[in-house]
Amino acid sequence: MINKEYIIEKASYEKEIGLNLGQFKSVKNLFDEIFNKTINIDISSPKLDMDSRLKRYLIKLSDDGKYILQIGFSLDYSNEINKQLPYL
Repeated sequence: MINKEYIIEKASYEKEIGLNLGQFKSVKNLFDEIFNKTINIDISSPKLDMDSRLKRYLIKLSDDGKYILQIGFSLDYSNEINKQLPYL
C-alpha cells in the first residue's frame, strides 16, 4: 500500500516499507495520474531486477482513494541462467 506522499506503508517484502517512491519522477508522475483518476489501472512492462528476477506490476487506486495498491509478480530464473553459464 502506497500513500499519497508516495511512501510504502504496507508490503509483503518488509525491506520496502518506508521507501519513498516519490523520489523517482516517472513513478511520481504515474502515481499522480492514478490518484487524480486520469488513469484507472497500470500494468507495467516486464522489468529485470538486480537479483535476476523478471517482475511485472499491477497498480490501481484503492476504493477509498487514499492508497495505491501494487501487486508484483516475480519470476526468478537466476538458477536457470547459472545452469547455462560455462564454468570459468
